[in-house]
Amino acid sequence: MVPPPRCVCGSIGLIKTSWTSRNPGRRFYTCSNMERRCGFIRWFDPPMCSRSMEIISGLLNSKNQLDAKIKYLEHEARKWKLLFFITFVSIVPKYEKTKLPIMCRAHDGANGSNIDGDLITDLVPPKIGD
Repeated sequence: MVPPPRCVCGSIGLIKTSWTSRNPGRRFYTCSNMERRCGFIRWFDPPMCSRSMEIISGLLNSKNQLDAKIKYLEHEARKWKLLFFITFVSIVPKYEKTKLPIMCRAHDGANGSNIDGDLITDLVPPKIGD
């Protein structure tokens, strides 16, 4: 394997990938010393044919559109979750205040008998085997 080239400032070249329309997906060496910004660039990959550049550009456009759609749908999901939470928080306290009577089977607790059809506000689970 060929060692990476050295920059004019002496730093070892770092491999990065170009995503420009002229060189989509093409790797190149650049200076690893980011503070200096000496402008060193040397291509790692050979040039691509025009057909490859067209295909990659089209795929990148499709990917970018899908990324934007994902971002929008994630935003919509957060919005609907928040709306549901706000609705739930505003309705439950109102329901708790009214505590509408419910017809159900209840245990009276005194002699172990069950009472059917009485109006109650607290629910008691039925005995097993009823």
